[in-house]
Amino acid sequence: MLKTIPSRCLTFAYRASCRWRSTKTTHTSVLSDDHSELRGDGAIRRSELYGSTVEQTYAGILSFLRRNYTRNLKGVDVAVTGIPLDLATTYRPGTRFGPKGIREASVQLGELKSYPDGLEIFEDLAVVDYGDCWFDQGQPKSIPLAIENHAKKIIDRNVFLLSLGGDHYITYPLLKAHVARHGKPLSLVQFDAHCDTWPDKHPDSLNHGSMFYYAVKEGLIDPKTSIQIGIRTYNDDFMGVKILDANWVHRHTIEEVVAEIQNRVGNNPTYLTFDIDCLDPAFAPGTGTPVCGGLTTAQALGIVRQLRSINYVGMDIVEVSPPYDNANITGLAAATLGYEFLILLRNKKMLPQFLRYSLICVLFTFSFVSTDEKTCGKINCQLPCCQCPVTNRNPTPFNVTDIPQFVLFTFVGNLNQHTFDPIRSLLNPAHRNPNKCPISSTFFVNDNYTDYCLVQRLFNNRNEIAMTTSSNRCPLTNCYEENHWRRWIDNDWKREIKQQRSNLIDQSHIHQSHLKGFRVPHLQIDENKHLNLIRNYHFHYDSSMLFKSSNLIWPFTMNYLPNTTDCINCDESNQTIDALWQFPLHEWSHPKTSTTCRTLSNSSCLPEDEMQSADSFFDLIKYNFDRHSSLQLGQRSPFIIELDLFWLADHQN
Repeated sequence: MLKTIPSRCLTFAYRASCRWRSTKTTHTSVLSDDHSELRGDGAIRRSELYGSTVEQTYAGILSFLRRNYTRNLKGVDVAVTGIPLDLATTYRPGTRFGPKGIREASVQLGELKSYPDGLEIFEDLAVVDYGDCWFDQGQPKSIPLAIENHAKKIIDRNVFLLSLGGDHYITYPLLKAHVARHGKPLSLVQFDAHCDTWPDKHPDSLNHGSMFYYAVKEGLIDPKTSIQIGIRTYNDDFMGVKILDANWVHRHTIEEVVAEIQNRVGNNPTYLTFDIDCLDPAFAPGTGTPVCGGLTTAQALGIVRQLRSINYVGMDIVEVSPPYDNANITGLAAATLGYEFLILLRNKKMLPQFLRYSLICVLFTFSFVSTDEKTCGKINCQLPCCQCPVTNRNPTPFNVTDIPQFVLFTFVGNLNQHTFDPIRSLLNPAHRNPNKCPISSTFFVNDNYTDYCLVQRLFNNRNEIAMTTSSNRCPLTNCYEENHWRRWIDNDWKREIKQQRSNLIDQSHIHQSHLKGFRVPHLQIDENKHLNLIRNYHFHYDSSMLFKSSNLIWPFTMNYLPNTTDCINCDESNQTIDALWQFPLHEWSHPKTSTTCRTLSNSSCLPEDEMQSADSFFDLIKYNFDRHSSLQLGQRSPFIIELDLFWLADHQN
């Protein structure tokens, strides 16, 4: 159900959620520096499912990505298997060597962090190499059933199957195995130079150009929700499958291709098959039936990386023929695609199960109850694009006692060595949530004196990088001088936001799709200038509205605005903005007096003598935490701790 959850809803929730695993294992490599005699051949010597080992890329056992070579599926998320079939080709042979060639090319990828996210995916995803499917080449009629049964042994254990071909005929028995498991026609996403729907009146023949003709006829795939990408050979009958031919792909952006695929497939269970001849022969010469004019490797990877919301049930990579390859570039392309497939699966696993499989999510799928049914109610405001603002009340369909209390750390300011030291201490891997999950945070970064290498480091360690303006400047006399930011015109805002966005993309190498959040400097909301701009720049949420401590409000979308008397820095000029999420901040209340302050970093929260006291500071945080967690007052509304980085550096003791 991932397709039904908008990514803008997940940003904060992901940071607050656990790195969920199917088994409890340590993440440290068993081949550490203290055990150098154990280096190498981790595929057969590694005892853990997770983590990587030190290998020589030019030597050792060739499992896919150096994963454990085993048929023990206990605790496994993904099994990679080879299907070395080479009987159904119609031109050049050699695909029987495909699985071996892909494994050989994959060795240099096994120890690398993913690009551009910098993830160590095997810290979170349990992948094994299951070995190859065995069948009798001299008994062709027995081969389809042998492949189908081999696949069933894996998927019937609730393990995801990634298959390495072999010619493209293998997808036919693999589809049979997956349909038997899921009980319905699947959607098909097929990357290929050929549609492979040519009629064949001989049901027992092995033909790598007719298997999808049979798949449609037999109800294995639903042509109305299936799509083929990269096609550049003619066929009289495409069997109702939507075609994005290579010429169409070349004329459109990657984002447009992805949108077409996602709109066609929807949230249906989907099988992805990648025939390597989808790539142009310049990028994949080692294949049986090459066709000029195909996709580049960069195009294919760009498309695959963005197909995050597809409900995958199985994948394969086929038609790699090493005898016709040059410098193993075809094998490397196939191995890299397989690696990218695993990244997609890892990212889906890392979302909590209730986010992946249900529309009901603690922070975002609410019962749509409004305090004013005439202006915002379940009829005219529904997820995924609209959520009503609700104060002092649990808006979820859950009992409040069943809702976990989310604590969200956010930091704003310039990041350099001075401000980084207390962050490094706070986010020490030894510090864990009660569920043993690591602590991660959101950083609203400006440009002044910022070391973008540190920004990239935080991002690679699973923290979210969000934005404020480039300068974050304020009057010398008072950063909270009324109307300072409101005097800016649209061009001022556009220049500041565009500049900081470019800084993060160019200097920290963070892809623009990961920049989802914004906070206005010093919480000085400027009517709707910055909100309209960040929506135009495809940000998913803002976190700038400040509410009274007596009105604890859950995240909402800007389709409808809350009562302005509850919002301290709003006014009547604020306008609605469809589908832009707002993660509200709240005043802090002193535990013993009626004093309130705008942010935790504000000196009015605690007198200076109390600010120097760790106990007083802790009491302040705990008092406000208890208000949010209260079953009567806060109804477990998310508790956001916002800190100025420079202030924290000066008060770290």
